[in-house]
Amino acid sequence: MASSFDPKTVAPLQWAGIGAGAVALLSSFFPWHTADFGLTTDNAWGHGVGAVVPVLLLIAAAVVVVLPLVGVAIPHQPLIWLGLAGLAEVALLAQWVLFPGDVSEGPNFGFFVVMFTAAVSTAGATVAFLSSRKPVS
Repeated sequence: MASSFDPKTVAPLQWAGIGAGAVALLSSFFPWHTADFGLTTDNAWGHGVGAVVPVLLLIAAAVVVVLPLVGVAIPHQPLIWLGLAGLAEVALLAQWVLFPGDVSEGPNFGFFVVMFTAAVSTAGATVAFLSSRKPVS
């Protein structure tokens, strides 16, 4: 049976994962890409798969963090969280490298916020994963 969610039981690392997913979703609606002369062209949802996938990965990571808090057991939860957040960060870094090299085009505010939230989620997941490992006897 699933239990009810109590925000007082959420650890700071878990808040990092949950918050990163929420901020990534909200930031995906901000300008993602700047075109010629500083005109913003689109947000993450209009920029293509390379922008949408990292946002969805961060939302999925937040869901993976929340589910155990409501009573749903997820085996290897820190590892799954780390994989999703890390993959989002790698996808964002790859997208940044692949942005046009022209000075008049490139990433915008929404992209950088999502990139920062991916780093926060990845850092939280790394600490959670390392603290969940059992020492080798």
